[in-house]
Amino acid sequence: SWEDTFRLAAEKCAACPPDQFKMIISADCSDEDRFVAHKFTRDAMKSDQFHSSSPTIAANEAAPSFSLLKTSRSLNILASASNI
Repeated sequence: SWEDTFRLAAEKCAACPPDQFKMIISADCSDEDRFVAHKFTRDAMKSDQFHSSSPTIAANEAAPSFSLLKTSRSLNILASASNI
């Protein structure tokens, strides 16, 4: 259920140390979406690692971002995920 999915995502986020959390958001998102995602990254996750997928990402940051996107999986595996 969605409730179980949100509960599990909250547990996984709570277990993530701030220095290991990185938010990557599409450059196509609205300003409002970027604001909320940035606020979540700063306030909830206590991380300053917030990046847009825009072409302005430096080359050394783009490769890990693309590697992360390649590992995307269905929400079905969230229960057994070591990170989200």
